[in-house]
Amino acid sequence: MLKTLLEERFKLVLHRRSKVQTVYVLVVAPGGPKLQPFAVAPGDQGSADGVAKKGPGWRQNDGTISLMAKGGPNGDVRVSVSNGVVHSEYPTITAAGLAEILDGTLGETVLDMTGLHGTYSVALDFSQKDLLAGAHIASAGSGAGASDILAIDPPFRSVGDAIEKLGLRLERRRVPVEQLVIDHIERTPTEN
Repeated sequence: MLKTLLEERFKLVLHRRSKVQTVYVLVVAPGGPKLQPFAVAPGDQGSADGVAKKGPGWRQNDGTISLMAKGGPNGDVRVSVSNGVVHSEYPTITAAGLAEILDGTLGETVLDMTGLHGTYSVALDFSQKDLLAGAHIASAGSGAGASDILAIDPPFRSVGDAIEKLGLRLERRRVPVEQLVIDHIERTPTEN
């Protein structure tokens, strides 16, 4: 519906193309996945550890800041920050959803190539330093700023450690990535 609206009102013309790029891919580590399958407890109605029951909102306790959010793009999430570590719990997430989270964390494209199709309960511990570096890379794009941040020694160690605990790993590979290319668009919409 939105595509039709953009085509009619803004004369949008686009096409898809595949371009080979160097990206991160999420793969299963040699020892196999160590992901905990999601299981609904009787009477729980889809929440893990009561995330949905407690409801969304911020909490602060003994120097720890916690956020509980319900129904995000990758399901419910509980996030707490303490002593420079960001702890995130996703009670119902897929491998593709995990790749999407890592994409935002690293500030670079991450593709799911695990071949895993289930829903899992996942806990991740990332350092605030790594999260800030990922945000800086995303804002810098592919310019000099990104290469400066990648010089961190070692880059994103906490992210790699968290993924290894799940029996997964991130690899850099050159793979075809689908892109949308805008061929034409009008600046001003046409009248109704």
